[in-house]
Amino acid sequence: MPSHRFLFYSPSTESGDVAVELTLDEHHHLARVLRLGPGDEVFVTNGRGLRASCRVQDVGADRAALAVTGTESEPRGREVTLALALLRKEKFAQALEQCVELGIARCIPFVAVHSQIEPYGAGTMERLRRVAVSAMKQSFRAWLPEVTEPETFAGMVRRCAGGGIVAGEHGAAARPVVGSGALTVVVGPEAGLGDGEVDALRRTGATFASVSRHRLRSETAAVALVTAVLQVD
Repeated sequence: MPSHRFLFYSPSTESGDVAVELTLDEHHHLARVLRLGPGDEVFVTNGRGLRASCRVQDVGADRAALAVTGTESEPRGREVTLALALLRKEKFAQALEQCVELGIARCIPFVAVHSQIEPYGAGTMERLRRVAVSAMKQSFRAWLPEVTEPETFAGMVRRCAGGGIVAGEHGAAARPVVGSGALTVVVGPEAGLGDGEVDALRRTGATFASVSRHRLRSETAAVALVTAVLQVD
């Protein structure tokens, strides 16, 4: 029996289910990549806080049947949204992957005034959502963060209204991010947020914080700020 705890994603699974069926990518991962078979123990999450322990019953050509042996609910934790300006696709995916592993609840890509990247198309958004699923499973989390369609800067601010906002600030002395409750971490593009965007955030009552005396790349700043907010050990 494998010693590693393998987690699979089945969004239709509910707490009262006695069986789970894996198809498509999840079946491929179980059967072709991990080569698991009858008797192996695995876990399944629906991405909404439920995690089920299961035993593989049967592995067919295109689906795997699992028997549920127990369930648990994972607490939601602090609701942290990452609002990240559009970056090169591989850099955005890197930041998203690590921030999902850390425990963000949502990711909002947005177009900043200094963004030099065209809004992501449907194919890129599908890939980013797959990255989120993979990172959720890798970190053994039971909550799948929402990855929204790209927003304008103003649209992003409207979506985040009602909660606290922490924005990255370059070059200032490092200082911790404190507070509690729902929070949005805003990280601009490599060229930084525009003066008008900074002013707009200030009008919302946003806090400007730094996690380094040095200028960080946007994808690094996103991970560092999310870590500070979530107070990850």
